[in-house]
Formats: sequence, C-alpha cells, structure tokens
Amino acid sequence: MSIGRGWRLAGGGETGASVRAYEPERNSEYIRAIQDEVMPYDINFFRSEAKLRSSLSNLHEVWSAIRATTMPNGVQAVKFREATAMAAVSRWMYTSALNRTESRGMHQREDYPHLNPAQQRRLLSGGLDRVWVRESSTE
Repeated sequence: MSIGRGWRLAGGGETGASVRAYEPERNSEYIRAIQDEVMPYDINFFRSEAKLRSSLSNLHEVWSAIRATTMPNGVQAVKFREATAMAAVSRWMYTSALNRTESRGMHQREDYPHLNPAQQRRLLSGGLDRVWVRESSTE
C-alpha cells in the first residue's frame, strides 16, 4: 500500500479479518509514516482544513495497513502496539482539530486565525476503525 508521503506499507492489526502475516520491519515504516504527518510544523502547527484532511487521509491508510496484519507475539507485540497507539492517537488528534474551527492555545488554524468564545468547550474523541468527536457534556 502506498501512502501520501511516498511510503509503501503493508498491514498490521488484530482482527479476524487480518490478511497479512506480521513482518517486524513494518513497525519502523508505520512509525515513520505517522511521524511524517504529525511532526512537521507546516502540518501540525500551521494547521488548515486542507492540510489536516490530507494528513488524516494518510493516517487512515496507515491504520488500515496496521489493522490488516496479524498480531505478533513477545517483544514484537510491544513494538507493534506502539505503532498502533501512535496511529490511533494521531487520528483522534487531527479529527478533533478539524472539529475546532478556531485558533486556541497550541491549536492554530491558518483558515480560522481567531479565538471564538463560543467554542470554549472540551472535545472528546475516540473510536478505532471509525473515529468520532463530540462535545463534552460536563465541564
């Protein structure tokens, strides 16, 4: 599988739908592909809807690749879970960022440069195969 920044990935997950045998070298590929989306300042600090959607699309591809592989055993399982956790958290982060159409604190949107007092709320996010975001009902 090829993703946005030129990476070629094969899967890695835990469901009965797994179709690919685990390959230890894939962990580094998954982690690098995730870091390529969340570490550059021009994507993660200088945010816009277009940049967030592009990165999120690539992160969803990484997630699909991870989910399509059988779960390894032993030490490899720890490394595999690290990549899995990074993929999950990065998808929650960017999905939440898309839902906050303002700039606040470290969340700076080029397309929404100002603070919006109406959005002074906490967002909750979760989900694995299907990511969700909603406002917190308690503050």
